[in-house]
Amino acid sequence: MNKERLHHMSWKRVCLSLVLMAVSCWCAGLAEAKSEYEVTHTGIQGGGCWLDNNHFVIEKRVLRQGSQGTYLEGLYFVDPDRPRDLRPISLAPLESDVRKQVWSVSCQEGHIIFLTPGTKQGSSRLYRLTIAGQPDLLVEMRAPRVSLSGQYVLGNSHKAVMDDGPLQGMFEGNDDCFLSYAKPGFRALCWDWWLVIPQPLPQFVFSEYRWEETIKIKDSTGVC
Repeated sequence: MNKERLHHMSWKRVCLSLVLMAVSCWCAGLAEAKSEYEVTHTGIQGGGCWLDNNHFVIEKRVLRQGSQGTYLEGLYFVDPDRPRDLRPISLAPLESDVRKQVWSVSCQEGHIIFLTPGTKQGSSRLYRLTIAGQPDLLVEMRAPRVSLSGQYVLGNSHKAVMDDGPLQGMFEGNDDCFLSYAKPGFRALCWDWWLVIPQPLPQFVFSEYRWEETIKIKDSTGVC
């Protein structure tokens, strides 16, 4: 009985030793992995995106004086090997007031994508830009998005079920989404108001349907 107990305890000690060795190796590997990275604080307040493996785009914004919100001070890019060496990205020939109103900056397939106010109330202009190039207007419409590889632009329509129509998903339109301009070669599509934040992919549009817990019925004057 004592021999069996001693034998059992010996196996428990062996198993415990193996577990401790494994944990020690994992912690050592984790420490070694962490030592390969260095966090550098650039002091820039704003967002950013990776343009490619060697360029990170920074959206530098500053607070408006005497009011809420921010405006764009400028776009910059950095090389990961020189993170404190900020280099400006020119937005010329856009006017100074327009540059300050740039928003929704993102990166897609080696291009910088951003929005500015449109010429019509409720519409926006969507541009693409390379580091060494000039802003290229792709579309002006309501809430535009773009798939560069899919060669199409996507805007928001106010048509919905409450307008006595079926859920349409994506459809070709113009007045429905305030389409004022689309660059030749890009197909212009509208998305149903009941879709929530659709994401344009090269061959598909990913989205979800909006759900509301109330039912709206129009009266004789057309008001809900």
